[in-house]
Amino acid sequence: MRLHSAAHALATAVCLAFGAVTTAQAQKLPEHWDDKGLVVGQIAGTWDFGVATMGGDGITAGVAVKGGGGRPAGNGLFRGFVLFTRNEGEATLSGAYASVGGMDMQLPIRRKFDAKRGQITMLGLMYFRKQAGTREGYQVLAFDNRDETLDYLRRTYPQLLAGHDSARVVLAPGDYLPMAKLVELRTAVAKNEARHAKREGQFWVAGSAGTLAEVKVAGDSVQVLRFLPPVTYHEPMLNSWDASGTLTFAAPSQQWRVVNGAVEEIPRK
Repeated sequence: MRLHSAAHALATAVCLAFGAVTTAQAQKLPEHWDDKGLVVGQIAGTWDFGVATMGGDGITAGVAVKGGGGRPAGNGLFRGFVLFTRNEGEATLSGAYASVGGMDMQLPIRRKFDAKRGQITMLGLMYFRKQAGTREGYQVLAFDNRDETLDYLRRTYPQLLAGHDSARVVLAPGDYLPMAKLVELRTAVAKNEARHAKREGQFWVAGSAGTLAEVKVAGDSVQVLRFLPPVTYHEPMLNSWDASGTLTFAAPSQQWRVVNGAVEEIPRK
């Protein structure tokens, strides 16, 4: 696949930047969208292709959009969450991109949608799965996770929904997999993270596609016991555990930990 060498170089640069970041760069959220449409979704699985889905010191990540206005505020990508406003009319989510130290990587998506004033247009969770025999080397799977997306917006960006309680929510055109299939994907992600942890017993893991799961490992057996709602869709994600087994998971600009089955954000020093 043509992406491998470039993806490896960019991934290395992102990891170096990951270790160097001490403070987050402010990302500008969309402000008023009374006369525009709000477009939301998630991007996941891009780290396998060298594209991080977060911004930070020395890291630029975002989505490219054609039609309906200029470049999205904050590059349209926050914690791996696609979020931008558009003027009324047809538009296309062209792709996702990341840039670190002068190295750039772009992943085409080509999702068409119609933006309407006062409407929330959902793109679903778009997962990049490796696929041999395709031009880009991947297939984009779309999952219909409308309820989860609205819940995430209410918890994470409540200011965006203020005054829009009655906004119409529309799923953009596309072939969607149901939420049950997203649970299957997260189960596979959780098991993979658990095996990489090289730990035994019961503990929490975080990973791609908003995965946050409690697992139980005994030898080669890995069980996924339960999930928590996503608090981030960042990629890449680093997991670590203290002596008591408490999970801390981190992206360049933020850290969280799971204590007694609840997530706490760790303030940056």
